[in-house]
Amino acid sequence: MIHLTPYPNLVVSNVDAPASANSDDEIEISWTVSNTGGVSTSSPIWYDKVYLSSTTGPGGYILGEFENLSYLDTGESYVRQNQTVTIPKQVADGTYYIVVLTDSRNHVDEQINEGDNFDASASFPVQYVVYERPDLVVTNFVSPYAGWAGNPMSLSWTVENQGTAPASGAQIVDWVWLSTENEIDPHNATHIGGSYIGSHLDPGESYEQNVSITLPDTADGDYYLYVWTDVTLNFDDSDLDNNFNPEVGFVPRVGVRRSKVHLEYNPRPQRFGIRMMEPMWNVTFFHDHSGRLVSRQYHHMVGTRFDNGAYLNVMYNRWFEVIDTRGYIEEGEVSYYQVTIRVGFTVD
Repeated sequence: MIHLTPYPNLVVSNVDAPASANSDDEIEISWTVSNTGGVSTSSPIWYDKVYLSSTTGPGGYILGEFENLSYLDTGESYVRQNQTVTIPKQVADGTYYIVVLTDSRNHVDEQINEGDNFDASASFPVQYVVYERPDLVVTNFVSPYAGWAGNPMSLSWTVENQGTAPASGAQIVDWVWLSTENEIDPHNATHIGGSYIGSHLDPGESYEQNVSITLPDTADGDYYLYVWTDVTLNFDDSDLDNNFNPEVGFVPRVGVRRSKVHLEYNPRPQRFGIRMMEPMWNVTFFHDHSGRLVSRQYHHMVGTRFDNGAYLNVMYNRWFEVIDTRGYIEEGEVSYYQVTIRVGFTVD
């Protein structure tokens, strides 16, 4: 005859909760844990975890975890009477259950008896009550009209607390993103700026950031720059949608189009000790998306290779470049506009 090894079996029952509650209420709950298995528990310590759940199973908001400090022999139980927990402030209106999961950290070896370690109270309604919260909003975002891949770009923006409570107790982290889409989706964007740290903000207060970021070596085209404040979600913000405001945040980086003309000829005179000559003429034009010429580069070279292996190269470069175009519009009119142009030449 084969006898199966007996194991303890912890079972939750009699979960009691109030008939109704509001968000941020302190409520009293009770429950019972019994060992219905064939042997005593193998551990003197385990934990009961309490959830506010929209179903009768574990999950949802964790309200607390309670420690048990004694063994339970077969048929023994303990009662948690009038334990205090707090309904989360953020919980939405709805019907909920108090769910208790015993041995939540798996200290007790129950083997095949693990499946009945939780129980739920009767359902009860919870009503959301509005409370004071910060509301961090990005405003006054200014960037250049166009940018060059791999080069620095100056940006500025303002973060204002338009909520009814201070943003305090943690750092306000602002990140700069580059995207080909005019929507807030970090999964389809590139984080190109560091963690710019803001400060404590009372309601109505703001701070301004002036930073230099480097654009990645990316393909030509139309891009959008945006700033997302409190990207680490350190604050109980009342409106996460305006942590980046597309009406002030999206600034198009107009795509740079490059066209190139290249002419090269390699004669071999076979006299005067010259094995080959390499004259080359090269001109590159850069236009923005609207066809405006923003840069032009000339590169000329005459190379001479001699029979003895020596060579002589003469190179000439001439260029001009629109380094930066920046400005902004107020009340439908251009309030500020600036163009920076760089010209030069080199002979090597």
